[in-house]
Amino acid sequence: MKLKAFTLAEVLITLGIIGVVAAMTIPSLMNTISDTRNRSQFFRTYTTLQQVLKRMEADDVIVDHTTYDRQHNPFYKQLLKYLSNATNCGDSYYEPLSGNGCIDINNSPYVDFRGTTNLANNYFDDGQIILADGSMLLIDQPGGSPAYIYIFVDVNGVKSPNRLGYDLFAFQITDDGLKAMGLPGTDYEETSEDYKYCDKHGTGGANGMSCADLVLKRPDYFKWIKKVTD
Repeated sequence: MKLKAFTLAEVLITLGIIGVVAAMTIPSLMNTISDTRNRSQFFRTYTTLQQVLKRMEADDVIVDHTTYDRQHNPFYKQLLKYLSNATNCGDSYYEPLSGNGCIDINNSPYVDFRGTTNLANNYFDDGQIILADGSMLLIDQPGGSPAYIYIFVDVNGVKSPNRLGYDLFAFQITDDGLKAMGLPGTDYEETSEDYKYCDKHGTGGANGMSCADLVLKRPDYFKWIKKVTD
Protein backbone atom coordinates (compact mmCIF):
# COMPACT_ATOMS: atom_id res chain seq x y z
CA MET A 1 0.00 0.00 0.00
CA LYS A 2 1.36 3.38 -1.00
CA LEU A 3 1.34 6.18 1.58
CA LYS A 4 0.44 9.65 0.37
CA ALA A 5 2.61 12.54 1.60
CA PHE A 6 3.78 16.00 0.63
CA THR A 7 7.09 16.29 -1.10
CA LEU A 8 9.86 18.39 0.46
CA ALA A 9 9.40 20.98 -2.28
CA GLU A 10 5.68 21.29 -1.53
CA VAL A 11 6.37 21.73 2.20
CA LEU A 12 8.98 24.41 1.53
CA ILE A 13 6.66 26.27 -0.83
CA THR A 14 3.86 26.18 1.75
CA LEU A 15 6.17 27.43 4.50
CA GLY A 16 7.37 30.19 2.19
CA ILE A 17 3.80 31.32 1.51
CA ILE A 18 3.02 31.28 5.25
CA GLY A 19 6.14 33.36 5.89
CA VAL A 20 5.19 35.96 3.29
CA VAL A 21 1.64 36.24 4.64
CA ALA A 22 2.96 36.56 8.20
CA ALA A 23 5.43 39.26 7.17
CA MET A 24 2.58 41.21 5.58
CA THR A 25 0.04 40.87 8.38
CA ILE A 26 1.99 40.78 11.66
CA PRO A 27 3.20 44.43 11.53
CA SER A 28 -0.35 45.61 10.88
CA LEU A 29 -1.64 43.41 13.70
CA MET A 30 1.00 44.74 16.10
CA ASN A 31 0.12 48.33 15.18
CA THR A 32 -3.55 47.63 15.83
CA ILE A 33 -2.73 46.12 19.22
CA SER A 34 -0.56 49.15 20.09
CA ASP A 35 -3.26 51.60 18.98
CA THR A 36 -5.91 49.80 21.03
CA ARG A 37 -3.66 49.66 24.09
CA ASN A 38 -2.82 53.37 23.91
CA ARG A 39 -6.45 54.35 23.50
CA SER A 40 -7.52 52.17 26.43
CA GLN A 41 -4.74 53.55 28.60
CA PHE A 42 -5.65 57.13 27.69
CA PHE A 43 -9.25 56.71 28.82
CA ARG A 44 -8.31 54.65 31.87
CA THR A 45 -5.97 57.35 33.15
CA TYR A 46 -8.40 60.13 32.25
CA THR A 47 -11.13 58.35 34.22
CA THR A 48 -8.76 57.78 37.15
CA LEU A 49 -7.94 61.48 37.34
CA GLN A 50 -11.61 62.48 37.19
CA GLN A 51 -12.42 60.04 40.00
CA VAL A 52 -9.54 61.32 42.12
CA LEU A 53 -10.74 64.91 41.84
CA LYS A 54 -14.28 63.89 42.77
CA ARG A 55 -12.97 62.05 45.83
CA MET A 56 -10.92 65.08 46.81
CA GLU A 57 -14.02 67.25 46.59
CA ALA A 58 -16.00 64.72 48.63
CA ASP A 59 -13.30 64.93 51.30
CA ASP A 60 -13.47 68.74 51.24
CA VAL A 61 -9.99 68.91 49.77
CA ILE A 62 -9.62 72.07 47.72
CA VAL A 63 -9.11 71.40 44.02
CA ASP A 64 -8.98 75.07 43.01
CA HIS A 65 -5.78 75.39 40.99
CA THR A 66 -5.15 78.91 42.26
CA THR A 67 -4.72 77.77 45.88
CA TYR A 68 -1.72 75.51 45.36
CA ASP A 69 1.88 76.57 45.79
CA ARG A 70 4.53 74.32 44.33
CA GLN A 71 6.88 74.87 47.28
CA HIS A 72 4.60 74.76 50.31
CA ASN A 73 1.54 72.99 48.89
CA PRO A 74 2.43 71.10 45.71
CA PHE A 75 -0.55 69.65 43.91
CA TYR A 76 1.08 66.34 43.01
CA LYS A 77 1.35 65.39 46.68
CA GLN A 78 -2.41 65.70 47.03
CA LEU A 79 -2.83 63.43 44.02
CA LEU A 80 -0.52 60.85 45.56
CA LYS A 81 -2.80 60.47 48.57
CA TYR A 82 -5.57 59.20 46.30
CA LEU A 83 -3.56 56.93 44.00
CA SER A 84 -2.96 53.32 45.00
CA ASN A 85 0.47 51.74 44.48
CA ALA A 86 1.80 54.84 42.75
CA THR A 87 5.49 55.77 42.66
CA ASN A 88 6.44 59.25 43.82
CA CYS A 89 9.19 60.55 41.54
CA GLY A 90 9.26 63.87 43.38
CA ASP A 91 9.90 67.18 41.63
CA SER A 92 12.98 69.00 40.46
CA TYR A 93 12.88 71.82 43.02
CA TYR A 94 12.10 70.65 46.53
CA GLU A 95 12.02 66.85 46.35
CA PRO A 96 14.59 65.58 43.86
CA LEU A 97 13.42 63.14 41.25
CA SER A 98 14.29 59.55 41.97
CA GLY A 99 13.29 56.00 41.17
CA ASN A 100 13.25 53.74 38.14
CA GLY A 101 11.14 55.04 35.30
CA CYS A 102 11.25 58.67 36.42
CA ILE A 103 12.14 61.36 33.92
CA ASP A 104 15.28 63.45 34.29
CA ILE A 105 13.98 66.79 33.09
CA ASN A 106 17.51 67.94 32.31
CA ASN A 107 17.57 65.24 29.66
CA SER A 108 13.90 65.20 28.81
CA PRO A 109 13.05 62.75 26.01
CA TYR A 110 9.81 64.52 25.04
CA VAL A 111 9.27 66.16 21.67
CA ASP A 112 6.40 68.04 20.06
CA PHE A 113 3.65 66.71 17.80
CA ARG A 114 5.83 66.68 14.69
CA GLY A 115 8.72 65.08 16.53
CA THR A 116 11.08 67.89 15.55
CA THR A 117 11.28 70.11 18.66
CA ASN A 118 12.17 69.22 22.23
CA LEU A 119 9.48 70.23 24.73
CA ALA A 120 10.39 72.75 27.42
CA ASN A 121 11.65 71.03 30.56
CA ASN A 122 9.49 73.19 32.82
CA TYR A 123 6.42 71.28 31.68
CA PHE A 124 7.54 68.35 33.82
CA ASP A 125 9.32 69.81 36.83
CA ASP A 126 6.51 70.16 39.38
CA GLY A 127 5.94 66.54 40.22
CA GLN A 128 6.01 63.17 38.53
CA ILE A 129 3.96 60.13 39.46
CA ILE A 130 4.15 56.64 37.98
CA LEU A 131 0.81 54.86 38.26
CA ALA A 132 0.47 51.18 39.07
CA ASP A 133 -0.26 50.33 35.42
CA GLY A 134 2.96 51.98 34.21
CA SER A 135 1.48 55.20 32.86
CA MET A 136 2.92 58.46 34.15
CA LEU A 137 1.59 61.82 35.33
CA LEU A 138 3.79 64.86 34.88
CA ILE A 139 2.70 68.07 36.56
CA ASP A 140 3.29 71.66 35.52
CA GLN A 141 2.41 74.03 38.36
CA PRO A 142 4.37 77.25 37.96
CA GLY A 143 4.76 79.85 40.65
CA GLY A 144 3.51 83.40 40.27
CA SER A 145 0.58 84.54 38.17
CA PRO A 146 -1.39 83.38 36.32
CA ALA A 147 -1.69 80.19 38.33
CA TYR A 148 -2.55 77.02 36.48
CA ILE A 149 -2.07 73.28 36.76
CA TYR A 150 -1.37 71.13 33.72
CA ILE A 151 -1.31 67.35 34.00
CA PHE A 152 0.52 65.54 31.22
CA VAL A 153 -0.32 61.88 30.83
CA ASP A 154 2.27 59.59 29.28
CA VAL A 155 0.17 56.53 28.48
CA ASN A 156 3.12 54.12 28.24
CA GLY A 157 5.57 55.66 30.70
CA VAL A 158 9.15 56.26 29.61
CA LYS A 159 8.82 54.06 26.52
CA SER A 160 9.15 55.75 23.16
CA PRO A 161 7.99 57.62 21.18
CA ASN A 162 7.62 60.19 24.04
CA ARG A 163 5.87 62.49 21.63
CA LEU A 164 3.16 65.03 22.40
CA GLY A 165 -0.06 63.86 20.80
CA TYR A 166 1.33 60.35 20.29
CA ASP A 167 1.75 58.91 23.76
CA LEU A 168 1.85 62.16 25.77
CA PHE A 169 -1.34 64.18 26.30
CA ALA A 170 -2.12 67.41 28.13
CA PHE A 171 -4.97 68.10 30.55
CA GLN A 172 -5.73 71.16 32.64
CA ILE A 173 -7.47 71.71 35.95
CA THR A 174 -9.89 74.57 35.36
CA ASP A 175 -12.67 76.24 37.32
CA ASP A 176 -14.93 73.50 35.89
CA GLY A 177 -12.66 70.62 36.87
CA LEU A 178 -10.30 68.49 34.80
CA LYS A 179 -10.47 69.08 31.06
CA ALA A 180 -8.67 67.71 28.06
CA MET A 181 -6.52 70.49 26.68
CA GLY A 182 -8.24 72.06 23.69
CA LEU A 183 -11.70 72.20 25.23
CA PRO A 184 -13.30 75.55 26.10
CA GLY A 185 -11.82 76.98 29.26
CA THR A 186 -8.33 75.53 28.70
CA ASP A 187 -5.28 77.60 27.80
CA TYR A 188 -4.96 76.03 24.36
CA GLU A 189 -8.62 76.09 23.42
CA GLU A 190 -9.43 75.07 19.86
CA THR A 191 -11.86 77.56 18.40
CA SER A 192 -12.27 75.90 15.00
CA GLU A 193 -12.11 72.48 13.37
CA ASP A 194 -8.58 73.19 12.13
CA TYR A 195 -6.91 72.17 15.39
CA LYS A 196 -3.95 74.52 15.20
CA TYR A 197 -2.48 72.94 18.37
CA CYS A 198 -2.69 69.43 16.90
CA ASP A 199 -1.60 70.09 13.35
CA LYS A 200 0.86 68.18 11.18
CA HIS A 201 1.82 71.47 9.53
CA GLY A 202 2.12 73.44 12.75
CA THR A 203 5.54 74.78 13.69
CA GLY A 204 4.82 76.36 17.07
CA GLY A 205 6.30 74.99 20.26
CA ALA A 206 2.78 74.24 21.56
CA ASN A 207 1.94 71.93 18.68
CA GLY A 208 0.34 68.82 20.12
CA MET A 209 -1.09 70.48 23.23
CA SER A 210 -4.73 70.05 22.19
CA CYS A 211 -4.49 66.50 20.88
CA ALA A 212 -6.16 65.12 24.03
CA ASP A 213 -9.36 66.87 22.98
CA LEU A 214 -9.10 65.27 19.56
CA VAL A 215 -8.71 61.80 21.10
CA LEU A 216 -12.09 62.32 22.76
CA LYS A 217 -13.66 63.25 19.44
CA ARG A 218 -12.03 60.72 17.09
CA PRO A 219 -12.48 57.00 17.82
CA ASP A 220 -9.80 56.32 15.19
CA TYR A 221 -7.36 58.88 16.60
CA PHE A 222 -4.43 56.53 17.19
CA LYS A 223 -4.64 55.21 13.65
CA TRP A 224 -5.16 58.67 12.21
CA ILE A 225 -2.20 60.15 14.06
CA LYS A 226 0.25 57.88 12.29
CA LYS A 227 -1.11 58.84 8.89
CA VAL A 228 -0.74 62.57 9.47
CA THR A 229 2.64 62.64 11.20
CA ASP A 230 4.76 59.78 9.82
